[in-house]
Amino acid sequence: MRGLIRLAAIRHAGLVRCDEFRAVWQIGGWLAKLLRWGSFKRVAKPIYYRLYRPDSLGNAVHSRPKLWKQNVWPTMFTALLDAVIPICRTPQERLFMQQVILDQIVAYPNLHPNDELNSSDAIIAKCMERVKYEGNSRLLDARELPAILAGQRRRVEIMLSARSPVRKAIYKSWQLYRLGKLIHPRSPLKRASYQLRHAADMLRRL
Repeated sequence: MRGLIRLAAIRHAGLVRCDEFRAVWQIGGWLAKLLRWGSFKRVAKPIYYRLYRPDSLGNAVHSRPKLWKQNVWPTMFTALLDAVIPICRTPQERLFMQQVILDQIVAYPNLHPNDELNSSDAIIAKCMERVKYEGNSRLLDARELPAILAGQRRRVEIMLSARSPVRKAIYKSWQLYRLGKLIHPRSPLKRASYQLRHAADMLRRL
């Protein structure tokens, strides 16, 4: 990580969560908590140097057995839920964030490309097991799962479709529309401004 973080934000985020996997992916949830204070600003020049170690935890993760990766990846799921769900103000916000997080976890397991859509069922099952293991039903209850999964397979299929930028653009536009309604529920003008601004940014990156 390279950047400057406000001290107040670090105090607010607290410590990185611990787990039995040496918190390999917990840093993702910690960074998500920092985002409550605004977007990160990248520092163009190095502000410190790290000694490269071939036996470091980060390098060891990639050579771990597949079963280990399947068990550790859902910790990213619960870490992100823990960062976001407590600040959701409405059931609609809660459902939106649960769907977005699950989509990302299923579409990019272990941060490697995955073209097997059938594998999503196994990943979802592992995520639910992790929620239960941690005793975090406040973040996602089993009764919420049907609504979260509605259309999930189709969404992940679009996200994985590298050969169809149009389908991806349609998916992202729909997400922007939903997010705009959540952020500005009572102001159509602000909602339209938000959606147009982010849609323009998205089109520039295509």
